[in-house]
Amino acid sequence: LVNNTIDLIESIGTITGDIQQEKEEILKKDSCYFHLDSTINKFIMNKNRVIPSTGYKCLDDALGGGLYNSLYVVGGITGLGKTSIVLNIIENLAKQNLDVLFISLEMSREELIAKSMARNVREVTDIRYKKSKYLTQKDIERGNFDVNNADFQKALLNYKEASKHIFIKEANYNYNTEKIREDIINHKMLKGKPPILVLDYLQVLPCLKDYSDDKKNIDFNITELKRISREFD
Repeated sequence: LVNNTIDLIESIGTITGDIQQEKEEILKKDSCYFHLDSTINKFIMNKNRVIPSTGYKCLDDALGGGLYNSLYVVGGITGLGKTSIVLNIIENLAKQNLDVLFISLEMSREELIAKSMARNVREVTDIRYKKSKYLTQKDIERGNFDVNNADFQKALLNYKEASKHIFIKEANYNYNTEKIREDIINHKMLKGKPPILVLDYLQVLPCLKDYSDDKKNIDFNITELKRISREFD
């Protein structure tokens, strides 16, 4: 009986020691010292990393050189042109051979293409020298344009080249951050690298955990989107 008691005490002591060691290992892995060398090496490798440009020098400068692997939120009042400027940036990224996955919770693919085409036509049309008005998104959607017009053909060619790297997904009410993660993984498997993600728009993205509070739902989605950006760095 005495020997069994001693063995039991020794076993308990061993288990306690193992648990303590596991706790110390977990704590060690959370320490900055444990990750310092690998983090510094990662920073060194980043030196030659090409930072994608938005296509706007002033904006790139304000962002520290371009678009880093992070979460950017474009805010403004309704009708200010948030989607329009983002579509322009998307095309600039696509011209750098970067894939962009546009998750649209509001506009259809056709509406987004028409908006982009209208802007491309405006960029190649100079009304100071031509007696013509700019084509609008609605003009494009309704077919109110001359497909053989030189400016339209030039605009179409410009957009067609960029569109090879632009992927638009029309999402619905059951789309969430987990679906976003799945789409990025699938894109990476097919194309070899993850796409730049654009979400339009954050306020209507369903939350995995419905807190019955808009602010808490948005905060949760922002946290998850930040986590996703780190996963695919």
